[in-house]
Amino acid sequence: MQSIEKQEVRQEDLQVSITDNWTTGKRLYHAITPCLFAFLITLGTSVPEPAIAIIMKEFCVGRLEATMSITLYTIGLALGPLLFAPLSETYGRRWIYILASTSLLSFAAGAGAAQSFASYLICRFLSGMLGSVGIAMGAGTVADVWPHGRGRASASLMFVLGPFLAPSLAPFIVAYFLEAFNNDWRWTQWFLLLVGFPIWILILGMRETSTAKRSRDGPPRHLQRSLSLPLKMLCSDPIIFALTLHTSFGYAMIFSFFSSFSYILTLDYAFHNPQSSLCLLSLAIGYFCAILLFLMLEAVIRMRLKSCQQRLSRPEDGLIPGIAGGVLLLAGETWYAFSARRGASWAVFVAAGIPIGGGAFMLFLSAINYIMQVYDHRVVASAIAANGAIRYSLGAICPLFTIQMYERLGAHWASGTFALISLLLLPLPWVLMQNGQRLRTRLPKRDMATSDVET
Repeated sequence: MQSIEKQEVRQEDLQVSITDNWTTGKRLYHAITPCLFAFLITLGTSVPEPAIAIIMKEFCVGRLEATMSITLYTIGLALGPLLFAPLSETYGRRWIYILASTSLLSFAAGAGAAQSFASYLICRFLSGMLGSVGIAMGAGTVADVWPHGRGRASASLMFVLGPFLAPSLAPFIVAYFLEAFNNDWRWTQWFLLLVGFPIWILILGMRETSTAKRSRDGPPRHLQRSLSLPLKMLCSDPIIFALTLHTSFGYAMIFSFFSSFSYILTLDYAFHNPQSSLCLLSLAIGYFCAILLFLMLEAVIRMRLKSCQQRLSRPEDGLIPGIAGGVLLLAGETWYAFSARRGASWAVFVAAGIPIGGGAFMLFLSAINYIMQVYDHRVVASAIAANGAIRYSLGAICPLFTIQMYERLGAHWASGTFALISLLLLPLPWVLMQNGQRLRTRLPKRDMATSDVET
């Protein structure tokens, strides 16, 4: 036990010597590249959306079966980090980045070349599962190379934007690719390769940011602990559980929006595919509005601390944007429910995506920022993997029942049901803000970072 503790001390000293001596340019490179990779991974979730009808015709399958291409990829995003992200905390990150990006692009190419529906689905699942580790690992990389403070907050902002922005942009861009290439569904995958190849080149140029690979010579229980850590954190850590519950619902609403939005615009407003996909940009507008609001709230918090002559802030202060995000999500779902009716202005209906996107994004941004402040950089990837497992599981399930739900309940009641769930989850960030510091004292100290952050 004593030798293990000495090894941990040597690891921490080595980590300081690696990252603290890096230039700003090198830090930016190792922050931007994981952000781009996370963007690529989540871009793959919604690229088949505009081609669902084409896939149905090509393989003679129903809508539910065609939607499985989205569901299986997203399930892969949920499962992959649980299996592979902890390995980055044991064996290092660089080679896992290379293997993950190569696997994602290879199986995307396989999906594009598939001659049967089964092989298409298998390649989609493997592409998502093997590539997904980049999302959880990216947060760990940001934590490796940026110290606490404004640098890490800005890098976190960039990292979180990608997984939200990419699924909203993909249907819009791919819809026009399909029009340009005679509705060939295979371009949903060729498009992924076109975007992914330059990012893969950038990943090859990355250097190791974590000293975790020293553990390969350590006892097997280090590896066993790493593999079981995400599930353990999700089940036994009330902070991770609460943050995961709320952010997962917000992310599920984004995926629900993809399906219901196109359905309502086509049915009630006679929009065709590129038009309805273009309207998804209202979500992207919401994301950028959320960034501005987040930065404003951060500035207000810093000014408040200075007026009180405090240099240190509690990590729980970072949950204030999460409270605002919950309110925005509730407002957006309510707006969506009451504006979805035939004869009403399509612009008013489309604009409901702004608070929905902004609210879901602020919830996730607040949660990731809090996790990166509260947990030690060596377990951040596992904490993000635990969050991602539930978040992407709900995102995978939502497209399977959303259309049926809207067909049976109608747009008002279906959207109203989501608004009610938003209302029930609304107090979670506030409760965590009030009790987070007390909860942190009950968690294992080896997994926790410093309690307060310099402003």
